[in-house]
Amino acid sequence: MASSVRVTPLYGARTSAPPLCTVLEIDDAVFLLDCGWNDRFDISMLDPLRPVINRGIDAVFLSHPDLAHVGALPYLVGKLGLSASVPVYATTPVQILGQMFLYDAHQHRYFSEEFDTFTLDDVDEAFERVRPVKYQQVIELAQNVFATAYPAGHLLGGSIWKFQKESEEIVYCVDVNHRRERLLNGCASTPQLINKPSHLIVGASGVLTAPSQKKETDLWAAVLETLRAGGDVLMPVDSAGRCLELVLAAEEFWAAHPDIASLYPIVFAQHVGIHTIEFAHSLIEWMSDAIVSAFDSKRENPFRFRHVQVVHGLDQVDSLPSPKVVLTPLPSLDYGFSRVLFLQRIAADPRALVLMSDRPEPGTFAFRLAVEKDKLRQREPLAYAERVPLQGEELERWQREQERARLVGLELGLDAIGTRSAHVTASAAEKPLGTRIEAGAGGDELTSPDAALLHETLGPDFPTTGEEEDEDDIDARYQALVRAGLLLPHEELEPPPQDAYGEVINPVSYMIGEDPGDRVDGGPPFEVDDDNRIDQRFLDQDEAMEQVPRAGDGYEQTLDGRAAGTQSLTTSRANGPQHSPSNTNHGTLTGERAASTSDPGREDVSSNRNSETLPTKLVRHLVVDLAIRCSIRNFDMAGLADGRSLRQLIVSIAPQRVIIIHGSDRETDALAEYLEKKNFSRIFAPRARELMDVSSDTSVYRIKLDDSLLRQCFWRRMQDYEMAWFDGYIFHDDDGQMRLISAEHREEQTRAEQTPQAVPDSAWLAARSDELSTKTSPRNIHQVWSFHRLYW
Repeated sequence: MASSVRVTPLYGARTSAPPLCTVLEIDDAVFLLDCGWNDRFDISMLDPLRPVINRGIDAVFLSHPDLAHVGALPYLVGKLGLSASVPVYATTPVQILGQMFLYDAHQHRYFSEEFDTFTLDDVDEAFERVRPVKYQQVIELAQNVFATAYPAGHLLGGSIWKFQKESEEIVYCVDVNHRRERLLNGCASTPQLINKPSHLIVGASGVLTAPSQKKETDLWAAVLETLRAGGDVLMPVDSAGRCLELVLAAEEFWAAHPDIASLYPIVFAQHVGIHTIEFAHSLIEWMSDAIVSAFDSKRENPFRFRHVQVVHGLDQVDSLPSPKVVLTPLPSLDYGFSRVLFLQRIAADPRALVLMSDRPEPGTFAFRLAVEKDKLRQREPLAYAERVPLQGEELERWQREQERARLVGLELGLDAIGTRSAHVTASAAEKPLGTRIEAGAGGDELTSPDAALLHETLGPDFPTTGEEEDEDDIDARYQALVRAGLLLPHEELEPPPQDAYGEVINPVSYMIGEDPGDRVDGGPPFEVDDDNRIDQRFLDQDEAMEQVPRAGDGYEQTLDGRAAGTQSLTTSRANGPQHSPSNTNHGTLTGERAASTSDPGREDVSSNRNSETLPTKLVRHLVVDLAIRCSIRNFDMAGLADGRSLRQLIVSIAPQRVIIIHGSDRETDALAEYLEKKNFSRIFAPRARELMDVSSDTSVYRIKLDDSLLRQCFWRRMQDYEMAWFDGYIFHDDDGQMRLISAEHREEQTRAEQTPQAVPDSAWLAARSDELSTKTSPRNIHQVWSFHRLYW
């Protein structure tokens, strides 16, 4: 029998908001297609997800790495209890860049407010569950369902997912781009791989957008006009998605105009920007054919910038001379570097320009700025926050408190040692002496034969040592000893960089000609030993980036606002646990790594790292009277298919049923009306949380064939199936299964029924009726009549 297919858009349907989340049910298998969020991280948006997670799902599929498609994954893992047995499928770029998206979003919120919706540990755990796949790789899922990813364009690693079970093919196609760009090939070739599926789940976002060929030309013309007038240019971008295409376009434009490059700096400022660019270096195989060809023939990597400077803080942006171009998150202007720069430096400057390169989401400050610029003055005051290091008396007071806490911990540790001195002495007499551990500032020493004796000495609060001891217990005991002053802090060196297959990456093998390779601080290039491994001395060994200690209660400071009409409001932050990103399969989120040789901001990294280790506090600034004198311009560089291309894409795929799950009411109705004109009779446009049963209504049945019948079939292969023609009759056997008999067998039965017989006498008829009663049942007579009715 045909499979049951049901689709439920949890949110994103009939709205222009970017976040998407859809439930696909194929018989008893339940799949979650995307789990998006926005940078406001409103928990109420995820209310439809709670019952779905509690009921249980079989797999999660991610189509793009931005917040609109993966933003809620850490919350599902850390707060909603998504089972660790549920696999998460995505391409390698979606796994890596999605993690960078959430790292940067978390940092922007942490430096703007008290944020505990999810932690960096939740981000790490969520993306450790991702199972990377390649394009056109077939994945076998539960309930005999197969899934395959195809290129979608729009973002690096973006995917169109196809699910197949027997005769059903369901294609999930949202936020696609057919156009070939610098970074991606687009999805123009996808209809050749996916043709005439039974179901197409598609988004209508952008269906009313007209095509334009001069977007980029007009954008750079506006940038040059602003720079030559002496104004700065602010481009709010995302963290690791469309920003890569824009950064490549800026690098190409600056390289083509040396006179501009020598006068006006261009900078990409982001918390994890350097790591994003480093990861993009290793994702060449997922990029366009032109980039792959240039890398294969000339070893040219487009992300080895010569003009774009990648920095991680606004202080580095301020150190660059104006006028300049700044690309920085977030595009909503609700949080992040973009909001701080706009309110502090851009809004009041009549020469400055704000370029909206993405479609602003309704309800965000960027949307109000683009649509209601003149009305913002009458609205409520605007605020932004900064996390600043403690200075002067506040810093001294914090240091005194830290020293007092350290001494208290040391005294507690020494008291614990004193109470068990007799036991230690008796144990030490039986075992040889071991390692000497300095006790810190006091100079006392503790002699311990081994780790087990050290645990006995320090008490039951420390985890026991043994074969089953995990890394968390070891780290907890180590941190306790450091806090007590019994051990000096120690940090392990990072291992050599490795690729996805575990092979050590050797930069020397990628050198061509006189290319000296990467150097560290002007030193010698990487060296390779006999085992073809990178010399550890020249590896980048920056410290892991960790959040700075929080200021204690009672710390207050008032800072003068840097924009006109700005007042300062100060809030303090209580002490609490710090979160730092842990190691993943693709690298460690460390502090600013050594920048590339073309990055002039590299010298600022070491000086800024020292300030990151200082205690900080959260300072809120209130803009009472916002005077917007800068220019605001919109350029649609979102990398999504325009209306004409999207309509042609659906027609070329030629699905039997179309389910529209994304787009505003106007866009959804426009696409449905167009498809009706193209003779698409089965169109579904559900609202959020509306269950839509889109099962096929074709007469498909499972029939049991005998071996004798199979030997008579001549099979022909058609695409993924083998088909054979057979003339026969269908009937139900005693166990309820449907069986098929040949036409010859049926003809023999028909001739036997039509053969005339002599009328017997009454005695013979009575004897014959008794004999038939023991051989023929009414059910068998009914079956003979039935497969005459079901003749094919």
